[in-house]
Amino acid sequence: MLSCKKATELIEKKRIAGLSFVERLQLNFHKRARKACAAYENQSELIEKALDKQQNQEKIIVQDKLSDEAKMKIVERLAKGT
Repeated sequence: MLSCKKATELIEKKRIAGLSFVERLQLNFHKRARKACAAYENQSELIEKALDKQQNQEKIIVQDKLSDEAKMKIVERLAKGT
C-alpha cells in the first residue's frame, strides 16, 4: 500500500499531469483505507477551485479598468472638492 506522503504526491500529480492506470488504482485503494487522504484530496480540490475563481475575478477587474481620461476626470473632481 502507498504511504500517505506518496498518496498526497499522487493527488497533486493527478491535478497537474494526470495519473497512469496503476497510479489511479493505487490512489483509490489508499483513499478507501485512509479517510484523511480522501479528505485531503477534497480540500485540495476546493482550494484549487477557490484560486481559479479568484484569478477569474482579477482578470475581470483588470479588463474593467478605467481609461486614462476617466481617471483624469476623477482627479480633477477630487482637486475641486466636488
